[in-house]
Amino acid sequence: MTAAVRILIVDDVPIVLTSLRRVLERAGFQVEAAESGDDALAILSRGEVDVVLSDFMMPGMNGIDLLQAVRARWPRVRRAMLTAQADEELLDRALQDGLLHGAFQKPWNNRELADALRSLVAAVA
Repeated sequence: MTAAVRILIVDDVPIVLTSLRRVLERAGFQVEAAESGDDALAILSRGEVDVVLSDFMMPGMNGIDLLQAVRARWPRVRRAMLTAQADEELLDRALQDGLLHGAFQKPWNNRELADALRSLVAAVA
């Protein structure tokens, strides 16, 4: 039996965190949630996850800054962004330079998001 994929979701909107947690847990993921980049880094410092899925626009540390910190400290963690607000050029550059392994739009399709996150992890397994 394989272990559940551990995913950390980061979004400053509590209803988004609740919805994502429900969707991803039903899809078989083990989910942690953070409402800020600083909270996410604190969770990561207590134990690695397989994937960080972050919003872009958040107060304080934005998603790009968070994922740069994740890449520097935990390079094996897969990094993805789920946003309604990031510009396409920024996301394309982040994907090309390896900062992001995936980029997804809000609102999301539950099945497609879960399948894409599984694929991110399988790509390094």
